[in-house]
Amino acid sequence: MHQPNMGLAASRESTFSIAGKGKAKIKTNVNGITRVITFNDALYTPELRSNLISVSRLVGKGAKVHFDEHEAQVKSIDGTTIMTAR
Repeated sequence: MHQPNMGLAASRESTFSIAGKGKAKIKTNVNGITRVITFNDALYTPELRSNLISVSRLVGKGAKVHFDEHEAQVKSIDGTTIMTAR
């Protein structure tokens, strides 16, 4: 699969460079339970100051994502909350 070397930011006129692709691991703690979550095919974008996660890719892998006015919750296939974002 062809890997792009530029991505589109939230603003239509903004772009960022993609320096590489690989696995990214993050540690989450929800309700006192720590998990390590691995994202395959993560794009390395050194120009961005924040990490971005694709909700459509999470859902495509079977996760459920719920948004309310204060946070987003990501649930695994079995319904366990594995990640929250505020």
